[in-house]
Amino acid sequence: MKCQSCGADIPADSQSCPRCGDAKKAVANDKSKKVYYKEIPRRMSFEYAHVPIDSDAKILHGIIQMCESFTEQKINIDDFLSKVTDFIYRNLGIADVTIGLRNPKDGLYRYNASAGVRESTVAFKKTLAYKKEDFFGAPPYTRYQISKYTYLYLVEDTPYTEAEMEAYNWPSLITIKRTSLTQALEGDYLNIHLIGPGDDMFGWIDISGTKQRTFPDIKVIKWIELIGRIVTATILMQESGSNEMHESR
Repeated sequence: MKCQSCGADIPADSQSCPRCGDAKKAVANDKSKKVYYKEIPRRMSFEYAHVPIDSDAKILHGIIQMCESFTEQKINIDDFLSKVTDFIYRNLGIADVTIGLRNPKDGLYRYNASAGVRESTVAFKKTLAYKKEDFFGAPPYTRYQISKYTYLYLVEDTPYTEAEMEAYNWPSLITIKRTSLTQALEGDYLNIHLIGPGDDMFGWIDISGTKQRTFPDIKVIKWIELIGRIVTATILMQESGSNEMHESR
């Protein structure tokens, strides 16, 4: 008998397809026969493990893995952030991704992790430091609010200095003119703020356009906002655990 779902051969003594786990339609549709209930978890397990590689389910799987950090008593934040940037770069089609945090010692914001960025650019970005007002429209930075968490910066608004050119993967492309509203240029980027209690911004995710040199669609932005909330929760939990340890000593 052929499986009506995937076309594979089903052995006569089997109640389901050995390839996709689907129950025999003849059995399922025949009210005179009972459905073998234990095929339900088998089918669900198969479908869970074989989701299409280009589907949202793959992204959700990666996000679930990120959430596993909640169960760890102590994590290395830099390693965690590196995994997050790599996930965004590989699974959401962003050309380059960086994450930065506020340094509690001096209150300045610095880059901590990146993916899709040249080594020389990473080295230069590590030397940069920003004040909080730099993220909230202070000159010379012009921003456009997209949502509560996301802000857009466009290359036409930004007076880049020679020194700042080193912060870009391909500085020679800065002078290219925009030809469509969907085209993302070198120098265009989005900031997704990491916001804690009391709307306190303690970090940000910085993303360029996509690898196809277009702006990411809204669904991708929302995925990254969700990831940003997970990063926020992870860091706050780690800080809370660290404070509790100090208080107990």
